[in-house]
Amino acid sequence: MTSDLATKAIISLACRNHSDEVKWFTLFHRDVEGAEASFELFERLRLPPNPANNGMMMYHASCFVCAVRRAGRLLKLPSERRTRFCEPVARAVKLEWKKRHAYFESFKRPRDAIEHIDEKARDHSKWAFFNFHGDRFDVDGVASVTINQGSLETLRSCRDSIARDIVQAYSDPILDLLHA
Repeated sequence: MTSDLATKAIISLACRNHSDEVKWFTLFHRDVEGAEASFELFERLRLPPNPANNGMMMYHASCFVCAVRRAGRLLKLPSERRTRFCEPVARAVKLEWKKRHAYFESFKRPRDAIEHIDEKARDHSKWAFFNFHGDRFDVDGVASVTINQGSLETLRSCRDSIARDIVQAYSDPILDLLHA
């Protein structure tokens, strides 16, 4: 699950003493890793279909939704605020947010519904909070989002694109020799 590219990006930032940017990218990367782990567990339980797996499958789907939403909120921050990223990286982060804005925003309502489902749980007449319709994950009938390999790849692609730009912008010839 760990991306060598993401690790190189973290090291590149750390070597240049960009502590705030290291923290930001590390948190972003960890949310992507969390989404990857949840998706893997979700897929493992989903296929082959087994009603006994439904509870855990829905749990991991909801964890995926929450991790993607957190990653989106993290991506939004440096795209709106001035950071210490050098200009090519700052521009790349803003571009990724613009390109992926709709994707990340599609997880907002489902995540909000998941986080506030405890209010609905008090009404014992409702037993089903989560449901699937193909690849659409429905949360309490108020919000849904697509959970599939394409959703995961969009998230990975976003992280890897930013990591590539970080490595290019903050490359260090000495580190390059160590990795050769």
